[in-house]
Amino acid sequence: MLRTPVCELLEIDVPIVLAGMGGVSTAPLVAAVSECGGLGVIGGATMSPDELRREIRATRERTDKPFAVDLLAPRPDAIRPHMQVVYDEDVRIFVAGLAVPDDFIEEMHARGMTVIVMTGKVRHAEKAAASGADVVVAQGTEAGGHTGEIGGMALVPQVVDAVDIPVLAAGGITDGRGIVAAMALGAQGAVIGTRFIATPEAQAAPSYRQALVERGSADTMRTRCYTGKPARAIRNTYAESWLGRETEIQPFPAQVVHTMREGLMDYMGNLGDCDADRAFLPAGQGIGSIDAIRPAAEVFADLVAEAERVASGPPQAPNGGPDAHLRRLSENTGFCHGNNVALAEADGDLVVLVNNDAELAPDFLACLADADRRHPEAGMFAARVMMFDRREVFDSVGLLVYPDGVCRSRGWLEKDVGQYDEPVEVLGPVGCAAAYRRTMLDDVGVFDERYFAYLEDLDLALRGQLRGWGCRYVADARAWHKKSMTSGNHSKFKAFHVERNRIWNAVKLFPLRLLLLSPVYTLARYVAQGFAAATGTGISGNFSRDYSRGELATILVRAYVSAFAGLPETWRLRRKIQRQRKRGALDVYLLMRRYRLPLLELAFKD
Repeated sequence: MLRTPVCELLEIDVPIVLAGMGGVSTAPLVAAVSECGGLGVIGGATMSPDELRREIRATRERTDKPFAVDLLAPRPDAIRPHMQVVYDEDVRIFVAGLAVPDDFIEEMHARGMTVIVMTGKVRHAEKAAASGADVVVAQGTEAGGHTGEIGGMALVPQVVDAVDIPVLAAGGITDGRGIVAAMALGAQGAVIGTRFIATPEAQAAPSYRQALVERGSADTMRTRCYTGKPARAIRNTYAESWLGRETEIQPFPAQVVHTMREGLMDYMGNLGDCDADRAFLPAGQGIGSIDAIRPAAEVFADLVAEAERVASGPPQAPNGGPDAHLRRLSENTGFCHGNNVALAEADGDLVVLVNNDAELAPDFLACLADADRRHPEAGMFAARVMMFDRREVFDSVGLLVYPDGVCRSRGWLEKDVGQYDEPVEVLGPVGCAAAYRRTMLDDVGVFDERYFAYLEDLDLALRGQLRGWGCRYVADARAWHKKSMTSGNHSKFKAFHVERNRIWNAVKLFPLRLLLLSPVYTLARYVAQGFAAATGTGISGNFSRDYSRGELATILVRAYVSAFAGLPETWRLRRKIQRQRKRGALDVYLLMRRYRLPLLELAFKD
């Protein structure tokens, strides 16, 4: 858990502070960040005193967690009415931008308030600390909105060395790596703005939000043309038109008035959408890493998860583990052959497989090793695999099987609310992050290389189950997976291999009665998937958008031709497997019923 001394001071769980972006950081976004354990900050710079009061009360209606108010402080008389609102509404934390709020610090401290001051130079931070600020923010030039000219990498450690109060870092921080980097420089946390604008909770015009997704890190510029003070914004035709005309720019706040008269300050979208080629669109240089508009809670969860992961360092094997070596193959021979090569060379009693599109928690291997010691009867171990890009959503906690040989991940696309926190028996592990006992592999064999890829993990799991080897789900062994990163989730390649390999699974592994019934289940699946395709839902809906009916029919024909061509070898393997299985037919039926994949889930979930 990320926690630093500033968390105690601000009474928050995680040292992530929302930037008090004027007009953008309003109640929905502020409350969302505070509810996640960070500090939401109301951007009051664009508000009248009455509007600020309404926003404070609207925030309190959404959360009972701490939050702050941010105001611009260079002209004390201009914010004096706002400060009275802050006092009247008993806001406990104040953030000052553009200047040290000397006129108000004494009274704020008398009221028991905490004062945070934004700074862009070392001397500004020193002045703030000398005036009684409780926290300073070292904001690098990478930041959006009003910002200085010193880069954060240089500024943060100098400010940390210059003051004896907590320092937060700001400027260009959009992910967990940036948070950890800031803390490595001595900061006790991070102030993040631009990333949170690309959320539905932010008060931002649609074109503004979309520009953050579409533009890159080189598409911002620092200009005085909008406010009279240097502010970083998205580069556009209007801002570039002021290049070479800087002497015509009026001082703050006169230039703000001019910009408002031009109708270019409504980046909040209060009057409708804005003109992205002319309007003031504050944004930091971190926009290059923003690829989607996502809920604030998801963004916050990703920030924390990545920061914790990066701070913990790379995964470590129990007791240090042996040296790794790279086994390079001369050609792409598929998931099955590639893993079989590694399985043949591995010499441990427990063999762990990890995809190139999966990421492991630092204690992943240790958790599997502990489960291995506690469950010597198990031949397989399934990990707690989450979506890589939506880290609070499950990718897999084991396998489910449909009665025609298709499988899908248990827990797929479910949000984590604790439903899979207990270690239990499951059918088998998903191959992206799995562990197998060497003695089980020696008993049942390794991957069937004819499969190349897809459904091979179900084949191996069922072969293990038929021989009496169970699978334990290890809830503490955490991994994150980018689904079908190599071939694509809706590719012809994947569709072909899934349809062909599921036939081999049924023929090779199913009890005879279920095998004879499997075409009926396949027909039901085709009907359900056809309806899903017609209504544009589920994986079939996505396939139908990407490919014509003719292309889909061609994939099916090719899959069946290839499957039937391999039937002689598949039947030979079936006879061997069925002859050696230790589970009776009834036991197998009950096993597959227990871990059955519902038809509607198969058809209508992507």
